[in-house]
Amino acid sequence: MVTRSARYILQVRRSLLLKVLSIGLSFYSVRINIQYLGVEQYGVWAVIFSIMTLLVFFDFGVSNGLKNKVSESLIRSDYSSARTYIASAYVFSLGLFFTLISIFYVFCGYFDWTILFDSIHTDQELDIVFLVAASFVLLNFILMVVHQVINAVQKSSITVFSQLLTLILMVLSVSLLSLYSEGKLIYISVAYGLSIVTSNFVITVYFYKGHRELIPKLGRIERDKFLSLCELGGKFFLLQIFALVISLTDRILVSKFVGVSEVSIYDVLYKYFSILIVFHTLINAPLWSIYSEAYGRKDYLWIRSMVSKFGVLFCAYFTAVLFMSIFGPLVVKYWIGEGLGDISRIDILFIGIMALFYMAYTSLAMLSNGINYTYPQMLLGGIGALLNIPMSAYLSSFLGMKGIVLASIISYSFFVFGGPITLMKKLK
Repeated sequence: MVTRSARYILQVRRSLLLKVLSIGLSFYSVRINIQYLGVEQYGVWAVIFSIMTLLVFFDFGVSNGLKNKVSESLIRSDYSSARTYIASAYVFSLGLFFTLISIFYVFCGYFDWTILFDSIHTDQELDIVFLVAASFVLLNFILMVVHQVINAVQKSSITVFSQLLTLILMVLSVSLLSLYSEGKLIYISVAYGLSIVTSNFVITVYFYKGHRELIPKLGRIERDKFLSLCELGGKFFLLQIFALVISLTDRILVSKFVGVSEVSIYDVLYKYFSILIVFHTLINAPLWSIYSEAYGRKDYLWIRSMVSKFGVLFCAYFTAVLFMSIFGPLVVKYWIGEGLGDISRIDILFIGIMALFYMAYTSLAMLSNGINYTYPQMLLGGIGALLNIPMSAYLSSFLGMKGIVLASIISYSFFVFGGPITLMKKLK
């Protein structure tokens, strides 16, 4: 019988090559996107992309609730309940798609997007770009359900392949656009939308073809399981809101308080440290379901052992951040060219430290969510989220972009320093 640790290592190994390819393509996609759109339009696209990422979280936590419920069912070998939960998630996502797309279309008719941007684009142009991008992202709500089922069966390498496939399709699309069109936001929003939808459709068909015992049937929906899924999802939704207020509003805040051109610098530096973030996600993502299984079997010793190993890992991360900050200006100049001008090592270091706190936050969140003990994350993450935007507005007034980054670091720190104390007490 394959041990829990062996399953975990197997998924990490399978994902490693895919992640390396994803990092390379991600870096290359930034370069060709800037070349296609130009620095200012790329800054606008980075903000639009952040807003689209925010939309992904508006599944009210049902996808993360599904991961826990399916994991619990599979521990008992209860495939009937697992299929019921999966079917319930698809029905919920379908209803959510029609609801949110209607709300977003009405919202776009009244909201002036130029408030967020000091750019050459009119509100009408931005309306079209946002509507197209949002339509694809919300449609993807339905297709993304399979990712949580994949994670629940502890085959996270398949979701990593999905991300790689999306990047491949995106790079091919932008390369073709560069040959046959001028840089336009509407074209890149269509390319992005088609890439994510196509990738997730392919993964959905592939997964269920090999796991027919988990294929959902609409007739299997049960009211009590549906409500149970929604109740658990509600908790995760609040946690998602807190996390996204801290992590995904930075580009919007930089655009509003500092300037669109600074968004390009922020985005490039964040992508630079995504080498660490992607590596950390590679080893962190499979743990949710594994923590859930270990906690269900009361194997607290294994969980505490994994937490200790991550403590050692973060010492290596800190060394890597210092190294990357020293050589960052040279790397960015070689990678992007002269378009962004001189990059300060202090700016790089600030974003590197923020990346460290973000990774620590997600590591603790993975444990908290996996064992379904979300109170400390909700309390401490909520405090950070509540303070993030006011701190960003104040600190940016005299520190510029660094002030917004510092506000995020402080916001993460509440759970990063307070979370381990409460979680370790739970695991005694």
